Amino acid sequence: MHTGDVLDFSTTYPAYGGIILRVKNEIPGPPGKPKAFKVEVERGPGDFLDLEIRPWHAPAEYGTPDIWIDWLGNGAEDYPNADPPVGNGDPAHWSPDESVINWIKVRVHNNGTVEGKGVVVRAFINDPMGMGDKGTFKPFPDSAPQDIPPGGFKDFAFEWHPKENGHTCVRAEIFTHDSAFGDLDLSNNDAQENVNSFSPSASSPYKPVEFTFKVNNDFNYPIEVELIPSGLANGMDLELESAYFLLGPDEERILRGRLSVDINKIPPAPRNRRQCDYHFNLHALYRTEDALLPFGGLSVDVNPNAESKLSFREARGGKDKVIVTGILSGPFHSGQKVDCAVLVKGKAFGGTATTNNQGVFEIPVTVPAKGLARLMLYYFGPDMASSSAGPVDFTIP
Repeated sequence: MHTGDVLDFSTTYPAYGGIILRVKNEIPGPPGKPKAFKVEVERGPGDFLDLEIRPWHAPAEYGTPDIWIDWLGNGAEDYPNADPPVGNGDPAHWSPDESVINWIKVRVHNNGTVEGKGVVVRAFINDPMGMGDKGTFKPFPDSAPQDIPPGGFKDFAFEWHPKENGHTCVRAEIFTHDSAFGDLDLSNNDAQENVNSFSPSASSPYKPVEFTFKVNNDFNYPIEVELIPSGLANGMDLELESAYFLLGPDEERILRGRLSVDINKIPPAPRNRRQCDYHFNLHALYRTEDALLPFGGLSVDVNPNAESKLSFREARGGKDKVIVTGILSGPFHSGQKVDCAVLVKGKAFGGTATTNNQGVFEIPVTVPAKGLARLMLYYFGPDMASSSAGPVDFTIP
C-alpha cells in the first residue's frame, strides 16, 4: 500500500463490514528495515457474522446448554423454542456390541446480522472423562453443512454408539463456514461438556462407586497439578488416588477415584431426605508462584438410592411392532420409566414405558421385520439407583 490508498475490509478475505483503512503517509524505516505507514481507521455500523457455541458454566458446572445427548427411543429432544439443558440431556444408552444409537447434538448460534453459510461443526469424544485433555479427544465425522440465519441457531447431530456404561466428555467446535464475512469473535467457537452421573446403590449400606479419569497437561512446560472437589454433600466422601502431582509437557495421567455415601446421612428413600438432587465438581488447577489457576474440571450428578434390578420376561409380536415385557425389582418399583433398545438386522429401535404397581412393564417398539433380535433394558431412576439388563438375544414372532 502507498499514501492515499484505501482498504475496505468488506472486500478482504475474511471480510468485515464497516471498517475502512486509509494510508495517510509513509515513514521510512531504519536502513535495511521496511517502511511504516501512518493510517486512519474508520469504524462504523456494518453487517457482521458472529457464530457461537456457548461456553460451559465453569466453575459452577462443567457443562453448556449447547451440547446434549438425545436418545430417540423416548422421542426427540430438540428444544425449538427453549434452551437445551445444562448437562447431558438423556442418559447414554449403551450396548457392549455398540449397536445402540445415541445422538450428540450441538447448537450453534448466529449473533450477527448476516447469514452463516455452509457452517460445519466438528465434535469429539473422550473416554474416560478427563480434564485439560484437548489432545486426547477422538473426532466424529464432520457434520453436514448448514446455513444459520442472523439471530437464529441450528442444531447439528452426531451419531454415537457407546460401548459401556462409562463416563465421557464431549467437545464441539465450529470447524469451517462459507459466509460472506469472517467470524467476528473466534474465541466463542468451541465448548466442552464434562457432566457425568454416578448412581450408588444400597441394599445396606451403599456400594462405593469407583471410576477412572484422566488429566492432561496441554501446556508446553511442566506444571504442578492440584485437584480440589466442591459441592460434596454431608454424607459423601470422595477419595482420589492422588490430589497433587507433577505433569510434564503434554503428559497425560489416568487416575482412580472412589465415591462413598453414608446411608445414615443420605437415606435411600428420596422422600426421607431434605434434598433429592446431589452434585459435585472436581476442579483441576495448576500452581504458579502467585496463585492456583484453573484449567479444567468435571461435574458429576449423584443419584444415591436403593438398589434396583431389571429382568426381561418375553417379547410378543404385533403388527409392525414387538411388545417387550419385564419387571423392575426394588422397594420403589411402581411408576418408574424403563427404556429398551431393540437391534434388528443391524438397526436399533427404541421405546419406553412406565411400570405398574407390581413393577411390571410392557414396552411397544416399532420394528420393520420379524426374526432374530437383540435387546437392552435401562432404568435411570430417579427413585432407585439405575440398572440395566442385556444384551439379550430373542426372536420377534
